[in-house]
Amino acid sequence: MRALFALLLTSVIFVSASAGAEIKTPICEGGSLKVFIDFQGGNIDSCDVSSGGKITVQIAPEDEPINSSPWYAFRLAS
Repeated sequence: MRALFALLLTSVIFVSASAGAEIKTPICEGGSLKVFIDFQGGNIDSCDVSSGGKITVQIAPEDEPINSSPWYAFRLAS
């Protein structure tokens, strides 16, 4: 689980550093944390930011009968 989180965090940092996309409306936010999904390839199913600042992200396949692999991408901002 920690390895998956480390990979996910590294991916987020890399994508955030290389993406020059304009910031749109966040999919979820709480306090000063915001989660954005404005990417051409990749998405998340849902997310929630708790009052304590814990972010819960759910990923799911875009169209399971065609491709059961969940491709995900999101950007964090505070």
